[in-house]
Amino acid sequence: TDNSTNGNNLNTTSGTAPTYVLSNTSFNNKPTVRFNNNGAIYCSNPTGLPVGSQAMTTYVVGVWNGTGGNHSMFSWGANAYVGNRWGVFTDGSSGIQFESQGVGSTFRSFIADIPFIFSLPYAAGTSYSSVTTYLNGVGVTGGSSFTPNVINPVQEIAIGRPATAGVEYWAGDVAEVIVYNTTHDAATRQKVEQYLDQKYGIYNQYVVSSNFTTSNLILHLDASNLTSYPGSGTTWYDLSGNGNDVVAVGAPTYTATYNGGFTFSSVSDYFDTTPNLQESYV
Repeated sequence: TDNSTNGNNLNTTSGTAPTYVLSNTSFNNKPTVRFNNNGAIYCSNPTGLPVGSQAMTTYVVGVWNGTGGNHSMFSWGANAYVGNRWGVFTDGSSGIQFESQGVGSTFRSFIADIPFIFSLPYAAGTSYSSVTTYLNGVGVTGGSSFTPNVINPVQEIAIGRPATAGVEYWAGDVAEVIVYNTTHDAATRQKVEQYLDQKYGIYNQYVVSSNFTTSNLILHLDASNLTSYPGSGTTWYDLSGNGNDVVAVGAPTYTATYNGGFTFSSVSDYFDTTPNLQESYV
């Protein structure tokens, strides 16, 4: 049921109906809807959703179960090969992204069976190459040089598949989806993410200790923190908020031993700060 008062209730099933989980221990014992890569729920001809390249902010809370292949978590508009849509998508290997018509924002690495909050404040008319996506509060900017253009009128809003397409079903749980028709600033975004975190306990495996001193912090890399390094990929994300992410060169190997770390087997294995480290900090 849509709680926004717009009446966009998802009450039609595509494929096999998803399963309602009354109390999911991975989400602070809150309910979720479980999709098994074979079905979805949707609403035809919804109202009030942003169209074209209008401003919007989208938040999704869920988990991917590790099934390989393409999966669409949430979208509205029309099928990518018929019209334009907006949605949350994973290719089952690179990570998760916001996408439209087969292209989108930078893929964000995530881990199977680990719940996440994925959000994007979108300014009207912005190319994906300039947008910043947030995975559990950590932002990364970049993506394809393509500006989404959601079809008007919107033909469908769907959870568990691309809008109007009976393919690429989601594999995992969805706890909550929120869409605003405005661009949230940092303070507002963080309030929404905090609300979602407190409700579902998402950050339990991601947050930095409250005893950690952040005053004058320039760089903070933590291999034991899934927001800093999600377990795969070549980027080790900076938790300081300054965007000083580092990129692997050679083949440093991640290990979960001792809560997470990297093994450097030769002098050619290292992380390079050059692409992102701000000159004012050097």
